Formats: sequence, structure tokens, C-alpha cells
Amino acid sequence: MNYLDFDLLIERAEKKYKARVLNSPAGQAAVEFSLPFGEAELENFILKIAAPRAGRINSPELEAAAKVFGSSLFEAVFNDELLACFRSSLDEAARQGVGLRLRLRLADVPELADMPWEYLHYPKLNRFLSLSVETPIVRYLDMPERIRCLAIDTSLRILVMISNPADYPQLNVEQEWAKLNNAFSSLKRRRIVELDRLDRATWLNLQTKLREREYHIFHFIGHGGFDRQANDGMLIFEDENNRSRPVSGQKLGMLLRDERMLRLALLNVCEGGRSGRCDPFAGAAQSLVQQGIPAVIAMQFAVTDETAIALVHQFYDALADGYAVDSALAEARRAIFGQQNNIEWGTPVLYMRSPDGHIFDLVKTRPNITPPPAGLIVRQGANHGQAISLGAESKIIGREAGQSVVLPDPDISRRHARIGWQGSRYILEDLGSTNGTFCNDVQIIGSQPLCNGDVIRLGRTVLVFQLESE
Repeated sequence: MNYLDFDLLIERAEKKYKARVLNSPAGQAAVEFSLPFGEAELENFILKIAAPRAGRINSPELEAAAKVFGSSLFEAVFNDELLACFRSSLDEAARQGVGLRLRLRLADVPELADMPWEYLHYPKLNRFLSLSVETPIVRYLDMPERIRCLAIDTSLRILVMISNPADYPQLNVEQEWAKLNNAFSSLKRRRIVELDRLDRATWLNLQTKLREREYHIFHFIGHGGFDRQANDGMLIFEDENNRSRPVSGQKLGMLLRDERMLRLALLNVCEGGRSGRCDPFAGAAQSLVQQGIPAVIAMQFAVTDETAIALVHQFYDALADGYAVDSALAEARRAIFGQQNNIEWGTPVLYMRSPDGHIFDLVKTRPNITPPPAGLIVRQGANHGQAISLGAESKIIGREAGQSVVLPDPDISRRHARIGWQGSRYILEDLGSTNGTFCNDVQIIGSQPLCNGDVIRLGRTVLVFQLESE
């Protein structure tokens, strides 16, 4: 998906804050606002959603709390002329058939940076903004160095560092590694991803590994902290005696910035998470971006195993299909939400300095991949029970004779949609139909990758996408 940008700068204004739209499809706007909640109220909300989640991820109570928080924050910031500007920008993006990327600039207000802005909720539309591919939220840092999209003619190489010092709560390292391999299994089978593991999570081992091979992504699993004196986030490495060694985001960034191929860091806290307002990875992520990493994803809270697997699988899968990093993360959020997970989709935070989110060009990594056998089954409609085989050649679905798949449904356009194999995935594309093309009850704009079991609705006809290998 392509995007227009809605650049929102927040700065101090005496005892209040000022929100200024620097750039948008509808021009500029500015308002002053105060936070709609007190310090204690904010901390209670953060502790509530950051608590251990077993059995609570589908909690209506947590979802309601997130809506109240997100709606209060939205109505405080998006009011008067700024709200009008946002509405007009959404309308213009819809007219052009693109999305609207909300780029938050919070560098001048660090006390707001560790708030979970990802739960912004537009109450009149009853919509969490970041849960839609059409309105991703990015923590944006405008840096002078230009970011170029990196052309990759090999597999996407990911270096995984699992830090487990003896003086911190212990992780099941082998289980964490097995979870990652499980999440990456389909991408590894398709030779799109190579996963390397750092044997010991020490500074010298990391430096040596980076010298031996070039990597595109750094994936950290472990603990984090915050150095209030240095005002920087810390990642907890191991030392040579398997004790903890705090490494600041700035220091790690100085090591990683010389890696010309590195485009993304993903920081995943496994145990502990937050103990209050402070997000231990927020400072580290921002420091990495300031030191030159084009995009960093950090977890605000500890997540369940199911969420971690869904996030990794869907995010990297979409990234391999050429999605911009913010679009890929939006796909992952929707996958998490689709698992009846009412709250954890808001845990990932994207920090970015790439202007359009395109950090990789992976077209050359998948030139000769043979599409796996797949098909569509008509579950509802005039052709109920019909099986439609899919393969290398695209199929156009419509009601007009002569199309690859003809469905006698008056609400389907003559040339309604196309399904075909592109790169490494089956892709569903709307062809400008009158009544729209829906996947899992969400209308698609342009095209969208398909996953096994996806439910497609065209007019009154419902089809199910099935990969025969799964």
C-alpha cells in the first residue's frame, strides 16, 4: 500500500502541550492541549495492560480500557482545526486510493514518548488507528542522513541474539530459539530468510559475528532497563562470566551503524516488561534510530508466545513480499487481533527515519519459486461447493463470460478481482469493483497477500482460500 503522510509534531507550550501538523494532504493546523489523565491514572492503565497476560488476552475489560484510554488521548490531541485537518486528510487519502500514515514526532517531549500511542482510538469511527493497514502509526525521527532502499539479491539474513545472564530472571533459551524457528519455518523453506544465532550474547561475540558476515536484521530477545542519569534505554547483554552487562542504545547503535546492510532492529522483551511509566526499550530504540538504523521495532510489554509467533511470522512474511515496514507491521497487528487477542496487537512500537518505510527491495530473492497447489472453495453463493484451482497463472474473477472464473452474482462486477502468484505469495487484488472486495470482513484497497483459510467475499459470494500443503 502507498501512503500520504500526516506529520504531527508535539511540543511543550508553557503548562500545556502544542500539537502541530507540519505536513498533510489538507495542509497545516495547530492546537494546544492537556493530557486527559493524571500521572496515577496513566500508570494504572499501563500496569493493567502490561501485567502477565495468560488467559487475559481476549479480555473485554482490557479492550474497553484500551478504548477509553485511546479515545481520551485522541479527543485531547485531535480537536478543533487539527481534527478537521485529519478528517480532510483521511478523505483525500481515500479519494486517491491510498492510506494515511500518522508520523508522530515526540523528540521534544520525552515524557510522552513512553505512552502507548499505538492505542489511539477514533471514537466516532470506533476504530483503533494502528489496527488498520490504512492508518499506521509511526514514531518518526527526522535525521539528515538519507535512507536508501537496499536491493538484496540473496536471502534476508537475520542475526538473533538471546541474552540470558545468570543474575536476571531466567529465560528458556532453547524454547525461545525453537519459537523463532517455528515462526520462520515457511520463509526458511522458501529460501527467503536465513536465521543465524549468536552463541553467547556478549559484546565481543556480537562484534565478531558482524565482522564474519553481513546481516540485514538484528533481532534481540532479552531484558531491558533504563539509565535515568544518562537518559538512555539499556539492553542487558551477558559478560564473559554470564553476568549482566547493560549496553546503552547509543553504544549499541555506534556498533551497528557501520553495518551498511543492516536496515532493521527488533527488540523483544521476554520477562518482566514494565514496572511503571518507563518503557525500558523506548530510549534504546530511539538511540538506535538516531545512530543510523533506518527502522526499529520494540515491544512495549512482554507478550504471550502465540503473539510473538504471529508477529514474527506475519511481519517478516509481509516484509519479504515487498511491503513497507509500517505496512508489514500493520499486517502483523491484524494477525494478532485475528487470534481473538484484544490487547497485544498494540504492543509493537515502530520507530523509523525512512521517509516511506521501504527499507528492502527483495524482488531478486524469490525469482523462481514455484507456487504451491492452492484453491478457492465457494462456501456461499450460486456456485456453492465449486472448487477453483490456483497456480502460476493469475485468475480474474467476475460475472462476465470469458473471465477465468465466472460467478453468477449480480453484485459482482464484470471484472471484479484477480488472484495470482507474485514473488512468494498468492495475492488478491481488487480491480476497481463497484461493491468492493473483502478479505476476512475487511475491504481491501489495491492488493493483499493471502493466508491459508482466508475468507473472501465478492458481492454475495463467499470463498475460502486454501493452501493444499497446509
